[in-house]
Amino acid sequence: MEDLTGITGNSYVVVDLQKIKRNVEKIRAHIGENVKFLPVLKGATCGHGLEEIAEFLVSECQFDMLCVGHTIEAERIRNFGVNCDILVLGGTPFNNIPYVVENKITTTLSNADYARALSAEAVKRGTTAKVHIKINSGLGRMGAKPGDELAALLNDINGLPGIDIEGAYTHFSNSAKIDTAIIEQEAATFDSGLAQIKAAGITLKYCHAANTPATVRFPQYHYNMVRSLLLLVGYDWSVDQFNRLGLEKVLYWRGFVAQINEVKAGERFDYGLALTASRDMKVAVTSFGYSDGYPDDLPGNGGFVMIKGQKAPILSLNMDQGFVDITDIPDVCVNDQMLLIGQDGGEEVELTELLANSKHSGTYFFSLINHRVRRIFKR
Repeated sequence: MEDLTGITGNSYVVVDLQKIKRNVEKIRAHIGENVKFLPVLKGATCGHGLEEIAEFLVSECQFDMLCVGHTIEAERIRNFGVNCDILVLGGTPFNNIPYVVENKITTTLSNADYARALSAEAVKRGTTAKVHIKINSGLGRMGAKPGDELAALLNDINGLPGIDIEGAYTHFSNSAKIDTAIIEQEAATFDSGLAQIKAAGITLKYCHAANTPATVRFPQYHYNMVRSLLLLVGYDWSVDQFNRLGLEKVLYWRGFVAQINEVKAGERFDYGLALTASRDMKVAVTSFGYSDGYPDDLPGNGGFVMIKGQKAPILSLNMDQGFVDITDIPDVCVNDQMLLIGQDGGEEVELTELLANSKHSGTYFFSLINHRVRRIFKR
C-alpha cells in the first residue's frame, strides 16, 4: 500500500507509469517498426488520468502524437506543457475551431460545413490546420460513406485553403467478434474510400482503422497506424486468445472503512430503510460512494471489495458513502483499506469477475472514476 502522508482524498487510484511503458514496448513489438502506435487518451485514458500520462508517453516513451476524444482534452494536455501532435477523434463543435487552429490541434473532417469553417479560421490566422478524413465504413457515426457521399465531400474541400489533409481513418464496429465477416466488409469499404481519396489527388501520411481488438487480432488491417486505449493500460479481452501480448494492468483503486456498525437481525437501515439484516451483522461504512464514479448497479448485484484479503459484498451505495458486509471478516478496524479494483500485492479484484452481473463494460467502469478520487502516478 502507498504512503499517504500529506495526501488528501477519501479514496485513491494508483497508476504505475512504468507498467504503461512496458505495455507500449510489447505493443510496438507486436505491430512492427513500420506501423505507428497512436495512444488513445480519451475519457482521461478511461479514468486512469490524462495530463500525467500524456506527458509520460511523450517524455519517456518517445511518442510524437497522441489521440483524444474532445478538444477540451487536447487543451488540458497543451496546458500541461505537452507539445506533441494531438488528434481529436470526436466531432469538433465550431466554437472550438479558433482554439484548434491557434494551438495546432489536428481534427477529424467528415463534412464540408466543418471544412469551410476550419479553412476560414486558418486563412484568417495565416496558418494551416491539419485534418484526418473520417470514413464511415459501417459503424454509422462520424464519417462520409465511400461512393457519392465521399465524392461530394472531396469535391467540396478540393482547393480549400488552409487545410492539410494529413490522414484518413475509420472505426470498426465489430472487430471483437469471432465471426470476421463484418470486419472484412468494413475494411473493404475503407479501402474503397482510400482509393477515392487517392484518385482525388490527395496523398495521405497516415491511414488507420485498427482499434484495440483489431490491433491484436488483425495485422492485415494495421495500415500504417493503429489506435488503442485499453492495450496501453493492460486490457486485451480478445475472444480468440486472452491477453496474448502479456500486458500488465496499471491501475488499482482503494478506499477506507469509515465506520463499523453492529446490526441486529431484522434491523433496517440505509435510505428509506431499504436494507434489512438477515442475521446479526457487522457492516462497514465506506469512504466512497457513487459520486466518486463507482457504478450504481453493482451493490447487491455481485459487487464486492477486498478487505484483508477477503471479499466483502457491497450492500448499497449512497452519494458519498456506502455499506459493505464484513460479518465474516475478522479484525476489521476503522481506516482499514479496501480494494475496489485492480491488483495490489496479494489482493486483486478482477474486472471481469466484478462485472459478471453488470450491464456495463470495463471501459464504462473505468471512465466513471472522477476527479474526487486522488490519483497517484508511480514513475
